[in-house]
Amino acid sequence: MTDLRNDGRQGIIDLDPHVAQRHKAERSKRLQVRAIPSLRIGGYVLLLMLLAAHNIFIQDQFVLAEFLAVSSGVLGYSVATWIVLHRLYARFPRWRLGDVFLTVDIFVITGIVYFAGAEQS
Repeated sequence: MTDLRNDGRQGIIDLDPHVAQRHKAERSKRLQVRAIPSLRIGGYVLLLMLLAAHNIFIQDQFVLAEFLAVSSGVLGYSVATWIVLHRLYARFPRWRLGDVFLTVDIFVITGIVYFAGAEQS
């Protein structure tokens, strides 16, 4: 498995500006296409586990159909962003798709908080 944090170039300084720019672009792509999407999925899985625990133990009202709908929507969004970033990141570098999805993540997390019963607290 490839280490997402290290590109095998620690301690190497690029003196050629073009080479330095290319390596910077490679690091940015690795961050945006592999590291952040994997963290997104892991974070959403943890958040959904907390949502289930909250609805079971705090609110005493767990509806499996609603939870599965929210979970499939959130995890489907996570997988879709990963696929879009993987396929389109290099084609449209000026769009900064990774930043767009990080902004959308805020609304997804807000939706999860809503389903946890935020309007009742």
